[in-house]
Amino acid sequence: MQGRLLDRYEVRLPAWLISLILHLIVLLTLAMLTVPARPSFHQVLWLRTDHHDQVTIQPIVRLEMTDPFLLDNAEAREAPIESPLTFPNRITVRSPLESAESDSSALDRSVQQMLHNAEAAASSSQPMISGGGLQGRSAEGRQHWGAVYGATPASEAAVELALQWLADHQRRDGSWSFSLNGPPCNGRCQDHRHNPEQLPAPPTAATGLALLAFLGAGYTHESGRYAEHVDRGLYYLRGQMREVEIGADLQMGSMYGHGIATLAVAEAAAMTGDQELRGMTEELTRFVLAARHEDGSWGYTPGTPGDITLTAWQIMALRGAHRLKIQLPSDVFERTKQYVDGLSPDQGLHFGYRKPEVSKTPTAIGLTLQLYLGRPPHNPAHQAGLRQLSQWGALPNNVYHNYYATLALHHSRSDQWQQWHPPLRDYLIRTQEKRGHQAGSWHFRDHYGDVGGRLYTTAMAAMILEVYYRYLPLYDQAEFPL
Repeated sequence: MQGRLLDRYEVRLPAWLISLILHLIVLLTLAMLTVPARPSFHQVLWLRTDHHDQVTIQPIVRLEMTDPFLLDNAEAREAPIESPLTFPNRITVRSPLESAESDSSALDRSVQQMLHNAEAAASSSQPMISGGGLQGRSAEGRQHWGAVYGATPASEAAVELALQWLADHQRRDGSWSFSLNGPPCNGRCQDHRHNPEQLPAPPTAATGLALLAFLGAGYTHESGRYAEHVDRGLYYLRGQMREVEIGADLQMGSMYGHGIATLAVAEAAAMTGDQELRGMTEELTRFVLAARHEDGSWGYTPGTPGDITLTAWQIMALRGAHRLKIQLPSDVFERTKQYVDGLSPDQGLHFGYRKPEVSKTPTAIGLTLQLYLGRPPHNPAHQAGLRQLSQWGALPNNVYHNYYATLALHHSRSDQWQQWHPPLRDYLIRTQEKRGHQAGSWHFRDHYGDVGGRLYTTAMAAMILEVYYRYLPLYDQAEFPL
């Protein structure tokens, strides 16, 4: 009977219609079984390359994804949010720190003994970071905290002279550039900038560094003698933001540009309560999170395996977002801490750039990062690492190392502070240009410092001299609430 019934349908309906009906039934069934539990959308990310400040933008990947920021708060607390993005390994760029300072020799015996003899009973818990606030960034804060931690009239004068040089080198569109060959400098500074490997040097990174120096001294777009300069710099960054379907992109060739600029916008928002800047920070933060590699690091381009230097800027930016109470995935800091832990050959005393090894600048960065990722300063390996930084001393031509080592020792309230910082402070005061067009600036002849040139060196040196009040120590609960 079933055969006769089928014969009847074959007579009444053409074969193509039967096939269409059957396919529709199958498709509807599959759709019911695969309805997504969360809203999805298509993501477009852009590869941006910068050659002499000329930006080329082209789409690099389009894929289906789920936006982690559409999860409700309860679901976000129950399970870590996995990064939904995967990226091809598109380019390889050698970092300024790659193999530059590596020392594969055995650890110095005294350092090994220092770690071995550290108090084993020290707490290994990860306290909530209660300090690190920006309350010292005012005239009163500079005077008070500068006196507490070691600023001098000469160091404060050096900060102001550096900021004047930065203000004089802001471009007409509000940006700063690592290259000083164009207006307003027109090559009058002896820049010594040299970039034979064509490492990315985005103007968003240069602008972010200059803004961070102004903000660190308490100058915002709303107050202070440099209000117009800061306002124009922030306006430039807002104009360079490229909206994608998960946040906004300020790379201009490198995640250095995005991370540094995001940190600057976040700090300006925190200092002033400006809601527009807070909204910008939220969009920029979304892109930082989307660009993270699955191992918890960040690379030169979104989704590529990272290194300790790029990762540090993104974590600082995320801490800036956290200060603004912007929602972050529950696992973001823990995953990055696991990545940073993996770069240490000796349980967190030394760190390498992309692999576990003993390298000076990555060690300074790693010790700073660990504080921001929740490792308490009394951790035995951390204390041993701080002693190692003090034994090495400041590196005369390496402002990057000196910047991060200064942050690590300052945030830890280390007993090595008095041995470390007065010599570095006085060295910077002594080596700052005092006359002519270059007055207020620094440049130390260094292979990789030459990539950023005088603009980079001046901004970093100014922030070293602002350390007393730029950030209050991270873990001093009684005196420095967040």
